[in-house]
Amino acid sequence: MEVKINVINEMRKLRNSVYSDPFAWVEEVIQNCQRAEATHVNVTIDYDKIIISDNGVGCSDPQTLFEKNTSGWNENIQASESPFGEGFFSTLMAADTITVKSVGFVATFDTKKMFEQNDLNAIDITENKRSKSGFTLVLTNLRQDTYNIEKRFNSVAKYIKSPSIYVNGKKVKYEGLKPNIDSQFIRYVDTPFFKGWLKPHSWYTDWGAAAIKCFAFDRKIMDSDKYPGVEGVLNFKPNAVTLRSPDRKDFVKNDKYYDMLDCLEEEIKKMYLKVVKKGSDEDLHIFENSIDKYVGVDTYAKYIKFQLLNRTENIETDDNTDDDISSESDDNTMTDIDNAIAPTCNDIRINQSILPAVQTHNPAPDEQTSVQITQTGYKLPEYGFYIKKSTPLSTIEQQLKIAEKYNIPIITLRNYLEERVIETMPDIYAPIEDMNVMIGIDCIDCRNAVPSTLSEIRMSKLLSKIAHLFDADDNLFVIADINFERILQLNQDTKLSIEPINKLAIAYDGKIYINRKLLMHKNLPNNADTELTNEDIKFILLNIGVISEAISHCLYHNNDKTLEHAECINAVTQRIINAFYKL
Repeated sequence: MEVKINVINEMRKLRNSVYSDPFAWVEEVIQNCQRAEATHVNVTIDYDKIIISDNGVGCSDPQTLFEKNTSGWNENIQASESPFGEGFFSTLMAADTITVKSVGFVATFDTKKMFEQNDLNAIDITENKRSKSGFTLVLTNLRQDTYNIEKRFNSVAKYIKSPSIYVNGKKVKYEGLKPNIDSQFIRYVDTPFFKGWLKPHSWYTDWGAAAIKCFAFDRKIMDSDKYPGVEGVLNFKPNAVTLRSPDRKDFVKNDKYYDMLDCLEEEIKKMYLKVVKKGSDEDLHIFENSIDKYVGVDTYAKYIKFQLLNRTENIETDDNTDDDISSESDDNTMTDIDNAIAPTCNDIRINQSILPAVQTHNPAPDEQTSVQITQTGYKLPEYGFYIKKSTPLSTIEQQLKIAEKYNIPIITLRNYLEERVIETMPDIYAPIEDMNVMIGIDCIDCRNAVPSTLSEIRMSKLLSKIAHLFDADDNLFVIADINFERILQLNQDTKLSIEPINKLAIAYDGKIYINRKLLMHKNLPNNADTELTNEDIKFILLNIGVISEAISHCLYHNNDKTLEHAECINAVTQRIINAFYKL
């Protein structure tokens, strides 16, 4: 048994199915003209006849044309382009009759006869003494419409600088591979694999789909949509990639191909990094998805120019923003801002280290706030909160007031890139909606936690009576020298002091700590007698609001600004009053 090839069936496959592009023969014919070193190609397209002639070196052996997988090109062409020897047979797609005139011969190939009669001798060769060079191809009995054939010749020829190509007497203008569009972000590339240009593409600004036009030897091979958001033209260098047989319209997926992709992706990254560095806010918005895809947040993060929102529009600050409790005032009421950040007992940390305080800003009474945007350059503040572009300012007025009062940085996120950068720093940046739960009160100093005078001993006994009313230990209340600060708890390990504050009492870890310097006790008897006096009752009434609130936190674990907390304070207050007045 011997291995045989059915030649006619091979020809039939070339004619009907091997080439994915039915007009690929146009590129194959022009490619042969280039390899023949022609400087002039003339294409004449008539109703049912096409003539392509060139002034190249010609062909003196018709056998090289009609022998599949055999190439008659010189060594230089063989080495640089690795021709497959199938280009001539691609014309089987275009016509039933193929005539070749070149050096010394005229050959007519009746393809219809070959297929219908299974006749391999369907080629008629005669002598042609007049032709010393050049090559003429005549296609008759066409199988394709001449409109699309002419369109393809013009489309292919505009990218070919040499030879000059004329279609029906009109020279096709060479457009070359340079961009015909203007963009500050065009990147010209010249690598071991290809030479050409790349440009960012967006549906916002560009018509059509993004594609990279690929060429080899100045001949169009394919449009690649592998990289959305990128358009351009690449001309691949000899032997830089391997093209797939027979039509050379696609790449062989070998090591060369993947090395080429790595190189291309690096060039795309550099192109989009230029957009980050040089682009406007609008450019960053338009190309944000492609920048994130091709550059990566780790690379572009250091180039993003954030904006700092210092104040918010049409929000007035309160006159009364001081929640200090002093012995000269009976008003223990907090402002709206302070109510927003009033801590529960879980917000307090006793005797823990505090980071250096940031500069505070106290607005003047009736100060009218307005929008102020500050460009921070390439560096973010060391901590802060952020507002997304989609967040209505009217929904976060309270948080903006807090930020204004304590000079807390607020970053406005204008695009997806800025959101991605902030997401990489979750420990020091948080959405502004989370501000309330991240601000609390901390005790930075608690000393002398024992009664130091007869008056304080009397206070302790009175407070112990109150503790007994709620079945608590005698030492529920601790009188001490206490200093408090309002803190911003960024994460479990990091907190910032934003304001020193005066506070009368705080519930923490099962006890109620009372600041002796703020405790209201004028005219309290300076002795340890056990008889209850009017001054004792006055002391309890002066401080009952703070005492009741602290008991609500410490013993009943209620959170601020809840109905349960308010109801508990009322119940505790009523029980204390009933007990001391024996109502």
